[in-house]
Amino acid sequence: DLKERHKGTILTELFSVKLLKFNKSVNDLHFISGEKIAQIAEREGFSVLVIDDTKYTSNVIFVIQKLKQGA
Repeated sequence: DLKERHKGTILTELFSVKLLKFNKSVNDLHFISGEKIAQIAEREGFSVLVIDDTKYTSNVIFVIQKLKQGA
């Protein structure tokens, strides 16, 4: 969703996984859009709060909570 900032995320993840080996992965990296996360969560009865405190990457926090019955 955040195309320009996502370039920063891809770069930092490549450094983390491939070069520095801080995070481990034997598979290629894949990213899901925030819109898709929200669609799935809302379809399944969850609310979604997005916390975006980054300037240069698309790394955001999704707080997903089950909606209360009758709400």
